[in-house]
Amino acid sequence: MVSGRLSSAATPARVIALRFVLLSLVLLVGWACARQTAPARELVAYAVVMPAGWLSSLVGDSPTMTTADSLSTSRGSILVRPGCEGVELMLLVSAAVIAWPGSVRRRLTGVAVALVLLTVANDLRLAVLLKAIEVDRASFEWLHSFGGPLLLVAIAAGFLMFWTRPLIQDAQ
Repeated sequence: MVSGRLSSAATPARVIALRFVLLSLVLLVGWACARQTAPARELVAYAVVMPAGWLSSLVGDSPTMTTADSLSTSRGSILVRPGCEGVELMLLVSAAVIAWPGSVRRRLTGVAVALVLLTVANDLRLAVLLKAIEVDRASFEWLHSFGGPLLLVAIAAGFLMFWTRPLIQDAQ
């Protein structure tokens, strides 16, 4: 009997890896080409900067002002530069979800959940960075260079482990 769900055993690992590499290249090159367009800047402003400013305002005692690419309070500001918005990680996770065997519905659901999860995590990271720059520059440097990116990668890896688990269990 053939199941309607594909398991990871039905698709060789090299095929999954090749799909991932090709999709990653297409998505990352596409984003690199689109990054400086008006729609891409608007996407970053509305999906990343504004929610991070809102989260920062919830926690702090001073209001957070946002522009298209920056967050600021009376005690500090940060600029959300290309690469700091988290899009590349979201594209890599999306490529992994799409490359993994499964129904189209499952893949689209996985991409949607990953994008929401990573967007919220990155918005929280930016809000924490803004608060850190207000309090202690050294903590900002550590969070910006090491702690925040590592946490985002750990969340992405945890999501992928969770998301692929049912298919891996089906194959055993």
